[in-house]
Amino acid sequence: GIHWVNTKPQRGDTLFSVTGSIGVAVFVDFEREFCFQRHISLVRPGPKLVAKYLHLLLVSPLVSRQALQSATGIAQKTVSLSSLRGFLIPLPPLEVQRQIVAEIEGYQSTIEEHKRAIAALEDQIKSSIEKVWGVKAQTTTQRGIAAKVRIERALVSAYCELLVRKEAKNKVAIDRVWGKGVQNNG
Repeated sequence: GIHWVNTKPQRGDTLFSVTGSIGVAVFVDFEREFCFQRHISLVRPGPKLVAKYLHLLLVSPLVSRQALQSATGIAQKTVSLSSLRGFLIPLPPLEVQRQIVAEIEGYQSTIEEHKRAIAALEDQIKSSIEKVWGVKAQTTTQRGIAAKVRIERALVSAYCELLVRKEAKNKVAIDRVWGKGVQNNG
């Protein structure tokens, strides 16, 4: 399950923004003390959840939709902890969660390899342009980087959607799995 905690972050937790930029989830993959704003919830997986699987759920369209639908407020939207605790998530057995994480991490590894290959080819193009025209060339614009990020997110989101549909019969409310494992830092 998930533990709703009011404590310091630790490796395996996910920080989830509940105010303003709702639904931004960051996986804590290091051991170092730090603090965070009260607009962030700390989500810690319990014994029924693999930490990385929980993080993948929190960045999925399934949770994003629920976060946006439950957000209240005029000037600055906020997802309450009670709303967050009521989100429905698929809960396959631990071994299936591990397989899902491994498969997605494999895709992410392939994406990183392709990014490095693209960067190397862009450097070759830049070098060729500089040789031919004697002009410094920039081949990777901020818009290009943003497009790459959108494509990467779309791939992960599409895969998560498939998993959600496949595991729809196993959905449970987050608080039934997590217990009291999500807290604000405020």
